[in-house]
Amino acid sequence: MKKIVVFLMMLALSACSTPNTTQTTAPIAPLGKFWIPDWKKTSSISIPRAGTALLAYNDTLYLIGGVDGKDFLNTTEYAKIQKDGSLGPWQPGPNLNEARGFIDAVIHDGSIYVVGGGNGPNGHNLLRTAERAHILPDGTLGPWVTEKNSMVVTRRCSKIIATKTSIYSFGGFGGVLLDSVEHADFLPDGSLGEWKLEDKPMSMPRYVNGVKKFGSNAYVIGGHDQAKGVGITDVEWSPLGSEDKRNWKATSPLNVGRYGLSEVAHGDYLYALGGLTGLEFLDSVEKSKVNADGTLSDWQMTTPLNVARGMFSVVEYKDHIYVIGGSNRKAYLDSVEYAEVNQAGDFGYWGDQADVKTHDDMLEARKHAESTLPNEGKVKTILQAQAYTYIEVITPQLRAQWLAGPKIDIQLGQKIRYSSGVVMSGFFSKELQKTFNEILFVGQVEKTE
Repeated sequence: MKKIVVFLMMLALSACSTPNTTQTTAPIAPLGKFWIPDWKKTSSISIPRAGTALLAYNDTLYLIGGVDGKDFLNTTEYAKIQKDGSLGPWQPGPNLNEARGFIDAVIHDGSIYVVGGGNGPNGHNLLRTAERAHILPDGTLGPWVTEKNSMVVTRRCSKIIATKTSIYSFGGFGGVLLDSVEHADFLPDGSLGEWKLEDKPMSMPRYVNGVKKFGSNAYVIGGHDQAKGVGITDVEWSPLGSEDKRNWKATSPLNVGRYGLSEVAHGDYLYALGGLTGLEFLDSVEKSKVNADGTLSDWQMTTPLNVARGMFSVVEYKDHIYVIGGSNRKAYLDSVEYAEVNQAGDFGYWGDQADVKTHDDMLEARKHAESTLPNEGKVKTILQAQAYTYIEVITPQLRAQWLAGPKIDIQLGQKIRYSSGVVMSGFFSKELQKTFNEILFVGQVEKTE
């Protein structure tokens, strides 16, 4: 199963959301209820998948394309949102004309637009095409139509947003990492006009990052540092509209560098959820309040996800946030979790005293399960780099194993414990100019003596 997860990471890193819905007011505390900072589970998707597009429209969620750990997918599915915020069963929708993963999509005037992505062996076929399907009155989708006009640049892991008049594609991988932005206008018949490459690029190449529209601005969040192999904290923003308004500026950085993250907006806040640091998959979530001048306030930690995940999808609908699919070090995921947003902009749900006790018991059990790191070894070799400490250990089974973990001061011959992680084969460190036949990226390393 770990090999499947590595496949996803390698696809993303060899290359590589949803529209901001109407801002709503957070619910007031119901009488006799208590706020529980956690996520609920609801109906799982039909198959595990990552690198999908997810949208919400008229009490329905739509999940499109992606990769299941083996194949790129042309399948779609949808689920009705129930009155309590949970989801009904997922139903199959019409297939895309072309399998595609590491994609994004938008809704405009009752139609869904999916743009770019990749497919084929290891995702090497980079796409510039777009497809469109109309949302029918009963919530199902009509057939997908391939747009006549394609993007100027092939883009995998690009991010898409829409305004009332145009669709925009940001960054991604097109043979090289991209800092460029291009856009096309929506024509009266719903088709896309000619794509145009903008003169003003972003401040740096961005891929496996987040992009979110908030008001009349676009915010680009995090991503991957190719040289160091870690997530970045950089955030930049620019007004949308005509190209003469484009002015990319840095704003408050994330607390945790992350790539393969997802992003969402609700009320006055932007959120960065999950992803990877380079060492581990994340369950952490950060929020930032958008200031009146368009800048972002300092990012703050809020309710973490139940499951650490990267390359997943998230969407806001009314007062609920939905997190779907993705992958982590164990598997591709079919799980779905959802939460409400309170007046402080934090995720959770309202429950009674019994719900509070159940939640407290769950936290205690989780804390106990995570108290001891599962692996141990004796340090044989140490290589210090700027972002990582590379450690070769001899395990109790007398097997040599390379680790890459957080910076740590250790000595040869010391015994350490370390967390489970992500195995990568044939990993080349540019900084060390060394190829590791197999290396385990871990999030925690502790000295035991």
